[in-house]
Amino acid sequence: MKKILVVALGVFVLTVAIFFINKQYLGGSNLNISLQEKDDLTSNKPETGIPKQVNDIDIHAHQGNLQNKGYVIKINNALYYSDRTALYKQVDSHITKLSDDSANYINAEKGWLYYSNKTDKEKIYRIKLDGSKREKISDDSVNYVVVKNEWIYFMNKSDSFRLYKMKMDGSSKTKMTDEQSFYINVVDDWLYYGGENDNIFKIRLDGSNKTKINDDRSHFINIVDGWAFYLNWADKGIYKIKIDGTSREKIVRGNVISFNVMNNWIYYSASDNGIHRVKVDGTEEKQITNINGYSINLLGDQIFILTDSKIVSMNTNGTDLQTIETASKQLISEKDKQTAIEAVKKHLEIKNIVGYVKDYTKVEVDHVDDKGRMIIQVYNVGNNRTSTINWYTYDPETKTLNAQFEE
Repeated sequence: MKKILVVALGVFVLTVAIFFINKQYLGGSNLNISLQEKDDLTSNKPETGIPKQVNDIDIHAHQGNLQNKGYVIKINNALYYSDRTALYKQVDSHITKLSDDSANYINAEKGWLYYSNKTDKEKIYRIKLDGSKREKISDDSVNYVVVKNEWIYFMNKSDSFRLYKMKMDGSSKTKMTDEQSFYINVVDDWLYYGGENDNIFKIRLDGSNKTKINDDRSHFINIVDGWAFYLNWADKGIYKIKIDGTSREKIVRGNVISFNVMNNWIYYSASDNGIHRVKVDGTEEKQITNINGYSINLLGDQIFILTDSKIVSMNTNGTDLQTIETASKQLISEKDKQTAIEAVKKHLEIKNIVGYVKDYTKVEVDHVDDKGRMIIQVYNVGNNRTSTINWYTYDPETKTLNAQFEE
């Protein structure tokens, strides 16, 4: 009996000791993590080329966007997009210019944006979601960039438009085919593309099992739910065919310029006849806007269209038409903003402006006017009120600074 009591006492003491060690050194209360929570903490590898947080983007629409220049992508509540001049981030109504790159084929992976930089001969660049650490990762000129599972697949214009892949840091560059390749889709373990004679082919991601799917000259290839949708260059109509090469069907008659597919709808641009949508079975065809454009991108319940001068967006039923603000004169980069603030501070010190106290007075960019000039407020805060010293206008192009009130 004494032996049992001694053993029980020993177990109790050992348990108490482990408890206090756990609390002291490991923060024991923080170790109560379920198996599911552990999986969430340790598994950050996405199943697709879209990061896990992009849960409001349809993967098929993302593939379709990449066949249409891929100039918009949404991550959580942030919209990233590029016009012909720069790359932007928009959260609610706040717009920030991330870089001066004209970005196409924008992909998101593990906190980075990957894209073909038209500003630098369409070379592959990447940049952090906050606009930091921008870097070039390939000197090849490329189109149709698709990022998936730590690999970048692309059409290499620097090598006669052949199909290539490489790691996300630019290493392990590998040629996958010896033919010209366009309209790349990566679905599961297969890569689909327009190859010889513009026919649709598929190939394993390791470069094996190349298989021909159709005999049509195929553009804007979009792989959705076991079907390959494409624009038949012979009659400019939209067709679909199963990825095993069977059940070829015509959905839309000719005069189609471009199209995209999402949620059982096809959205297409008709020659000089606006944007239309139709069910994937060819029913319920309808014009949703008379605006002419091309390169249709789809995000959730929104459709984005490139026109000759701007990006416009609307709901997928054609309502709530808006213009996406992209004019450089209405936007400022963080670098330009800091340059303006430093110019104002230097002016205040040189002029010995009354009320200005270094490291206490606030100097902030309030907004940008319609001529691209920054409007800057200089003020002190005290006794629960704001005391403005002056307002200044700074022109980032001419580097000139003007006070709005006499000094």
